Amino acid sequence: MLKLKTTVNISSSNININYITPMFFIGSCFAENIGNKLLSNKYNVDINPFGVLYNPISVKNSIDILLDNYNFVDKDLNYNNNLWFSFMHHSKFSDINKEKCLSNINNQIKSSIEFLKKTKYIFITFGTAWVYKHIAFDKIVSNCHKYPSKIFERYLLDVDTITQDYIELIARLKNYNPDIEIFFTLSPVRHWQDGATGNLISKSILIMAIDRILNKTQKSHYFPAYEIVMDELRDYRFYEKDMLHINNIGIEYIWEKFSDAYINKDTKEIQKEIQKIINATKHKSFNVNSDNHQKFVHTNIESINKLKSKYKYLNFDKEVKHFNSQLNTNK
Repeated sequence: MLKLKTTVNISSSNININYITPMFFIGSCFAENIGNKLLSNKYNVDINPFGVLYNPISVKNSIDILLDNYNFVDKDLNYNNNLWFSFMHHSKFSDINKEKCLSNINNQIKSSIEFLKKTKYIFITFGTAWVYKHIAFDKIVSNCHKYPSKIFERYLLDVDTITQDYIELIARLKNYNPDIEIFFTLSPVRHWQDGATGNLISKSILIMAIDRILNKTQKSHYFPAYEIVMDELRDYRFYEKDMLHINNIGIEYIWEKFSDAYINKDTKEIQKEIQKIINATKHKSFNVNSDNHQKFVHTNIESINKLKSKYKYLNFDKEVKHFNSQLNTNK
């Protein structure tokens, strides 16, 4: 048969993900896309407790905050455009109310600290080697929050700095949680503001750093999301309209490769049953009180109860609420 594409092979491993496996995702697009795929299928995950992060130093600083059990206080916040915010966090944590902003940040930190203690796998995704250092604070920020570029120093990280920082971080993580295993991934999203050459230099620094980290640490792995997009999905039909971000078809393909490599067969069968129920909640009926639709609702409630009875760790509160709202109580 004529070969029409190159295939990225994922090395065999003893990685065995099931529904009780705690997984922690942090960083750029892979962390969000695959983490949310797992979350939507009711896997046990925590995703980006500081919001989306792009550079390795911001990712490390965020994990250090969790390991230090740090509690944010007033001095850690800034105020601009009628919003309180943290330079360590994505804008989704910003708020017009300072106390609410702090509460949202600290509640998430507290939750993620506890999750990190029991995490089996932590997935770290690097997006860019370019960083922005706040000149007055002398600190690399995770998000510029639309401040003018003149208040930041923008520069490129080097391989040695990233490597040494992560060797130290991994040692801390394994001291905190001896059972943890680390996965690195490289975001396939191109940072076009750096230019074609600047983006390529940045990605090259990141992949070289990851390779060195893997060679110098144990229980560290690499998932080739970047290579899958560049070599298997070498076509703009797998991109969004901006021609930079991967679209749903591309994300689904990476998800299938990830699932085939790390999720066991029995777990996939459970996932199929869960997906049937999730898809059923998206069904739109012209008449929710019709006999056919009421039968449909009762069938799905029964399916949920069977799954909950068999797998007590699964949470179907959202789906139960949905179907209960459609029950015709007059019958």
